[in-house]
Amino acid sequence: MRITLLGTGDAFSTGGRFHTCILCKTNETRFLIDCGASAITAIQQRGIDTNAIGTVLLSHLHGDHFGGLPYFLLDGQFDRRRTAPLVIAGPPGTRSRIAAMMDALYPGIWERAWRYPIEVVELAPREPWRFGDAAVTPYLVEHDSGAPCFALRVACGATGANWRRSGCSSCISARWCCRTPTRCRSSPRRTA
Repeated sequence: MRITLLGTGDAFSTGGRFHTCILCKTNETRFLIDCGASAITAIQQRGIDTNAIGTVLLSHLHGDHFGGLPYFLLDGQFDRRRTAPLVIAGPPGTRSRIAAMMDALYPGIWERAWRYPIEVVELAPREPWRFGDAAVTPYLVEHDSGAPCFALRVACGATGANWRRSGCSSCISARWCCRTPTRCRSSPRRTA
């Protein structure tokens, strides 16, 4: 798997960094992990073809992790004239939060006809979900966002290469970020 860090910034773009957005490429699949508010700018600066990205995985529903979706979707609708399907996979509540965000920014656009199919998949904790030659397994972490928050384990290809990503940023104080500071460091919540 080839990983390109397009954005690694926190909610405040500390140090001028773009919000969280990570491009992953396997032999068969291109996908994003998170699509923060500044993601489309980072994608365009690198000359990346958004039409080649088939899936967007969301760790949680804070603006610095999914706030760039409206612009990514509109880029496909109006600029790139996308025809390939797009799958957005995230925690429970993803579908309604995307609809609310789209309606707040561009009233009525979410319900209109899109030139390309958009599927929203709501992931279940600890249940692998396959797409192309990859699979993601979400693990619950404590991080308040109004919906469950996930650390994502992504496995790709026949070799089983894997990568873990938590949506939780250690750049934000543990007091603000998490109820328990030790859980802020990407450790999955233990359940009985």
